[in-house]
Amino acid sequence: MTLTTLTHPTVAAPFDATANGPDVARHRTGLNLVRVKEDLWRATVADGRILGHIERRNDADGTMFIAKRLAPQSARFHTLGEFWRIDDAMDCLHSL
Repeated sequence: MTLTTLTHPTVAAPFDATANGPDVARHRTGLNLVRVKEDLWRATVADGRILGHIERRNDADGTMFIAKRLAPQSARFHTLGEFWRIDDAMDCLHSL
């Protein structure tokens, strides 16, 4: 997959989970991530529906990415799992 850097926050850009720069988006297997804040990304599908969030957490073991699925009927997020790679967290959200 080849991604290009653009200035608009909702287009494809290289993903750097450690970057504190401007909003970036990432596209993978039909799932779009858009940075909401420094350690949080909103995961949506092509029609704009929100599937959930991916949150970055740094601790003594390293950087983890937590996949959280939105339950629209209760307007709550449910943690699906913690992953070492953001791609794995994206795959987890998209597979449900």
